[in-house]
Amino acid sequence: MKFRYIHINLLLVWVVGAACAGCIATANETRKVEKAQADTSREKVLTINEIRIKPDQYLGKEVTLNAFYGDPRRECTGNPFTRSDWMIYDETNAIYGSGKKPPVGIEQYSQRDWGTPIEVRGVVMQTDKGIPYIFITEVKIRK
Repeated sequence: MKFRYIHINLLLVWVVGAACAGCIATANETRKVEKAQADTSREKVLTINEIRIKPDQYLGKEVTLNAFYGDPRRECTGNPFTRSDWMIYDETNAIYGSGKKPPVGIEQYSQRDWGTPIEVRGVVMQTDKGIPYIFITEVKIRK
């Protein structure tokens, strides 16, 4: 009988300890996310021209751009990386995006949607000819 109570008590101590450890880890993870968001909000907005001028500085890094859905008549160095790439631009320059398609509400290649303000998150990559492009992981229409 006594042996059974010891096992039950040890089991309860273990369960409570595991639950508390999970709470502490979650709280620490939340603090890191909040700190990262606070640091990001203080940074200046990255422009496409900065990526085009110093691609090595951003190569392989995730970036967020406030841009516009592309107008193919704008000058954009190089060719698209794939046939389904699309152009984004800001006040400083233009760059091709690969990966995720334009968000719902924008019809790809539609002249009617050129100039729609978007927020793009992605990783800066280079073609085999050294031309930078954005591998888009998230894109949404800005209000």
